[in-house]
Amino acid sequence: MLQFWILSLIINISAGKPDIDDYASKSAGDVFKDGVKHYVQAKTPADYAQSANAFEHLISRNIRHEDLYFNLANSYYKAGLYGHAVFNYERALKIYPGHKDAAYNLKLARQVIQSRFKDNIISFAGSSLWIKIVTMMSYSTMKVIFAVFWVLLFTILSLLYFRESGLLRISMITATVIIGVCVFISGLMLSGRWYYETSRRFGIVLPDEISVHEAPQKSSNAAFKIHAGLKIRISSEDEAWIKITLPNGMEGWVEKSTIGIL
Repeated sequence: MLQFWILSLIINISAGKPDIDDYASKSAGDVFKDGVKHYVQAKTPADYAQSANAFEHLISRNIRHEDLYFNLANSYYKAGLYGHAVFNYERALKIYPGHKDAAYNLKLARQVIQSRFKDNIISFAGSSLWIKIVTMMSYSTMKVIFAVFWVLLFTILSLLYFRESGLLRISMITATVIIGVCVFISGLMLSGRWYYETSRRFGIVLPDEISVHEAPQKSSNAAFKIHAGLKIRISSEDEAWIKITLPNGMEGWVEKSTIGIL
């Protein structure tokens, strides 16, 4: 059963150009309440789409939070827009990998997609072990952990300099070794995460079905088709087109508007 989270945070609104939609004159809190109201009272897919519209508006104001993406994904799921649902569950997990409800609902959404579309194409959804390790927590959290261990290490080294002998010095040396190992491991994980973030770009197929072309133009031959929720790797871009790569080596071009870039 899908769980619907209500954000318990103060939403800060970034300055920018004025919006022209129905929510332009409303505060972020009021827009969020509208989204919740539409979701709770929804009876049709169109009603859930209205809920999604409210949450999308908050994102257009540069508001970013894992629960906002989670709520948006739930709305899209109920509206039957499974590609958009998967995309936003992935966005929630990118900010907070420990979001159990987002992970559960993502799995549920993928099961629904698999029952609707019999794809034989492998997705990037199943990551290798090293990727799972370096993405087990958010990038910002990893930076904080590394910084804390780094400061602790040099603090103990500084204190050790003034302690020439005794049991306390032995304890401090032991602590230095342990914290040094923690610095090395956290630094290695942080480096791996940096490499992952800078060298690999992924996206999610949004429409139910799209054609993958041999060249970045509509008139080119369609090599194969892919379906909603498929996680692909982005190889390059050419204006309104994106070149994608699948784990089995298949490549091709799709329109950029059909891919949610993570």
